[in-house]
Amino acid sequence: MDKAKRAELLSEQILKYSRNELLVSLRFMDLALCKLEYRMDDVQRTATDGKYLYYNPKHIFKLYEAGSGELNHSHLHTIFHCIFYHPFVNKIDRPLWDIACDIAVEGIISEFNMKQLDCSNTILIDHELANMKSKYGKLTAEKLYREFSKSKIDASEILRLRKIFSFDDHNVWY
Repeated sequence: MDKAKRAELLSEQILKYSRNELLVSLRFMDLALCKLEYRMDDVQRTATDGKYLYYNPKHIFKLYEAGSGELNHSHLHTIFHCIFYHPFVNKIDRPLWDIACDIAVEGIISEFNMKQLDCSNTILIDHELANMKSKYGKLTAEKLYREFSKSKIDASEILRLRKIFSFDDHNVWY
């Protein structure tokens, strides 16, 4: 077996381990967590089109080395995009929609308050979410998109927020 095939198989085992760890704590999400098929691809992180969870083995190995919280967090983040139909929209400003979706998903993940979802920037995420909740109320992708569109959020602020809230690649959505 060649190196690439071994990396693919090991990555899928790691993703299944992450899925199973999430299932132990989030049994009610069994259908969502088991729906996507894993597919190795040339994405930078993970991505989904609603049918597949695309992954790059190097990224999966990096997350796994960092600890199960990083991998579980990223895995659940991508699944929530499907649950909330984030990939299935038309005629939007992509950078605004992408960051609005990421923030909304992170708002849900933070409400679980689960140790197995902690990642390296959990404290920063929670701080930013608290500020946004006080400013906008309930954080949904649609509401954030409208607010960001109205306030004409600039590119530097979008980039700053992406560094905090982005865990996956949205290019397959478009």
